[in-house]
Amino acid sequence: MNISSLQSTDFDEMLAHSSRIILYFHGNSGNRGVKYRVDFVKTLATQYDAHVFTFDYRGFGDSTGWPISEEDTTTDAFAVLNWVESVLCKHGNGLSYLGCGNSIGGRTSNQCHKDKKLPFLYFYGHSLGSAVGVALAHKLKDSVPGNTTHSLTYLLTHSLIYLLLSGIITGLILDSPFTNFPDAALVHPVGAIFRIFPWVKSQINTSLMFRYPTIDRIHQLDTNIMFVHGTADKKVPITFSEQLYRKIMVNAYNSNKKQYNVVFSPSIGN
Repeated sequence: MNISSLQSTDFDEMLAHSSRIILYFHGNSGNRGVKYRVDFVKTLATQYDAHVFTFDYRGFGDSTGWPISEEDTTTDAFAVLNWVESVLCKHGNGLSYLGCGNSIGGRTSNQCHKDKKLPFLYFYGHSLGSAVGVALAHKLKDSVPGNTTHSLTYLLTHSLIYLLLSGIITGLILDSPFTNFPDAALVHPVGAIFRIFPWVKSQINTSLMFRYPTIDRIHQLDTNIMFVHGTADKKVPITFSEQLYRKIMVNAYNSNKKQYNVVFSPSIGN
């Protein structure tokens, strides 16, 4: 296949007819074009026969703007998922994670096909991206109809994806995740000086705008979760994954979810 001859619509067709879709949320350094990320995305695509879609949060790479809050990165991730949904509907003969029998966005039941198999949908988040992935999954869970935060009219007009149930996510893969952003900042090598002065540590815990409280969200998600973490990771210690894993285990006993804890060899870092 000559890639240079393909049009954007060709890639949309490939996405709509994939067996698996992986949304990849990258970490806080660099952008989607960094070589090791490009190589990793290619590996995911080939090894798992998946269509891997990655992007840059606002302020990263060639994305305009600047993230001034956690909500900004979550909104960016949400926009990507919304775009994937629109491609599925347009190029997949009415395929939709929303299901059939509605006329939202101009789609009617005869445009949706319940007998067609939707691609398996995975969120893969690395480091900061793991927090974004969990935040998005949590947002979807909290934004289904019946949530009293917004009216149903608002939910219908704001975006189609607000009607997604958390169950449409096949799996959540967390690579080097952390419990929350303040804790991650304190254990990071550049945060060593802050650990020396207790009052500075207290200020960090209370003043950071970015919280990403994954530890408070993860046990509420009803999806398969895989942890990937290197024991030699000095930037984001494996103890974070262990804490998150313990947090969800109690909830796992009362559901049909499957959680996996995957530990790489000591030679693997962040």
